[in-house]
Amino acid sequence: TENPLISRITIVVTCDAIIIEQIKRQVEKLFDVIRVYEMTQGGSLQRELVLIKVKADEETRSHIVEIGDIFKAKIIDVTPYTVTMQLTGTSEKLDSFFSLIKSYGIVELVRTGTTALERGSRALSDIEFEN
Repeated sequence: TENPLISRITIVVTCDAIIIEQIKRQVEKLFDVIRVYEMTQGGSLQRELVLIKVKADEETRSHIVEIGDIFKAKIIDVTPYTVTMQLTGTSEKLDSFFSLIKSYGIVELVRTGTTALERGSRALSDIEFEN
């Protein structure tokens, strides 16, 4: 975070309100937890980061780059046999990208999982800490 004294963990769950409250109560009991805050999809900005290495030869490379361009992927490495791209977006956007690119052959993929910030000017980390 912007404050070197704290770290933030985002936990994504799909369940009813009762289970969410139970999760929040259990996490609040952990020793190092300062605050538990529930973010909704509508009230927050949510993104993921993916690094993906795709098989590519002279024949397929331009097609793979075109698909990447459509999804605003950044090419970060090219070899004679692969193209590696960096892509950010919603889970839905990334899943759409994967469905188009998988036929070329995914060599390797890493995905961060969802990270989020609340919409607007309010900061969740407006807490004073003693050094």
